[in-house]
Amino acid sequence: MITSGSVHDSRVIGAVLKKRIYKGKKGKRKILIADKGYRGEFCQNQAKKNQIRLEIVGKNRHGVERTHEHFKRFRKLTIRYEKITSNYLGLFSLAAAIMVFRKVLVI
Repeated sequence: MITSGSVHDSRVIGAVLKKRIYKGKKGKRKILIADKGYRGEFCQNQAKKNQIRLEIVGKNRHGVERTHEHFKRFRKLTIRYEKITSNYLGLFSLAAAIMVFRKVLVI
């Protein structure tokens, strides 16, 4: 979800959780792994409302930081040359697909 720079990520957690598509076994508990910015009563209430358990990671952020580094390799995304949101999301999806393709190609 894309917002302006002045909006904190935790304020739009409700909208993000509503758009989230979950594919898994029925009855299996849904878990959302988030960083410390999502700690708080507002985020917990939004997670309960969407029947998701919110798991806050502290020091074990290696996976999150590594993902950010992979996206930083795509200069057009880092600098955000694209001003139209749909174009930006399209490029973001393309970058994610390229990263997955590179990972699968190595195997």
